[in-house]
Amino acid sequence: MIHAAAGGVGLLLVQWAKHLCAMVIVRVSTEEKARAAKDAGADYVILYTKQDFVDKIKHLTDEAQNSFLTVWERARFRAAWRRQ
Repeated sequence: MIHAAAGGVGLLLVQWAKHLCAMVIVRVSTEEKARAAKDAGADYVILYTKQDFVDKIKHLTDEAQNSFLTVWERARFRAAWRRQ
């Protein structure tokens, strides 16, 4: 799961994760950013302004995941995960 996947670091992480043969799930805020992440290699794009990303991740991964998270999003993700 990569947060902010359409930014510079996020796009780099998408490409790196694909290079490592990972299933890449990303979280973005707009359709334009979703296209950028998909073009970089993301397998699944969660548009968090329209979808509950925690539920979507649980569905896609059967609740088990290995995460690549941008550092500044880690605390926000943990808080959202605990609410579920």
